[in-house]
Amino acid sequence: MDLRRAAQVIKDLSLPAYRLDQVRRAVFGQVVSSYEEISVLPMELRAELARSAAILCLAPREVLVSPDGRARKAALVLRDGKVIETVLLRPSPRRWTACVSTQVGCAFGCAFCATGRMGFMRDLTAEEITDQVLFWRQHMRREGLAGGLDNVVYMGMGEPLANYEAVAESLRALIDPRQHAIGARHVSVSTAGIPLGIERFAADFPQINLAVSLHAA
Repeated sequence: MDLRRAAQVIKDLSLPAYRLDQVRRAVFGQVVSSYEEISVLPMELRAELARSAAILCLAPREVLVSPDGRARKAALVLRDGKVIETVLLRPSPRRWTACVSTQVGCAFGCAFCATGRMGFMRDLTAEEITDQVLFWRQHMRREGLAGGLDNVVYMGMGEPLANYEAVAESLRALIDPRQHAIGARHVSVSTAGIPLGIERFAADFPQINLAVSLHAA
């Protein structure tokens, strides 16, 4: 959900700025899946937002659920037809963790990682990264899953620190109290080990966890 596009739609229709707050509360607070659910908005605005500022920039192709229901994996189709994977895990009865991807494929080729065999295709945008979290929150609402999605790990497809600008923007959206409102200490970024990226990350996000994969002696 790119709030900047929604804000532009509202501005173009000469509507008051508080309409954006209504959109924000509905999308991130009430976790609506469609603008049609936001009944406080004028019909014209709902229609234009649906055309120009989609709530999700990706769509599920397949969702797999483990026999015990504690793990779910989704294949998501992006606007250009490329596919990424994201995972939802339940470490305890009322806590859920989303594992998100940051690239389509990966250039690093770590021996333990299946994504590296794909090669690198492209970076994800910040919206494509955070929309994986929003997708799972909508999924949890539809499926009636108890508890909240209160942890996010950047351990999916791709090397996060090789897509630093988009990852940084997505992190700010996740910890923004007006958007996903996830505590910084509940977010972890995993890297295969990019020294300059690690130094920059530590300076920009001192409260967010960093995990380093020790994949070779």
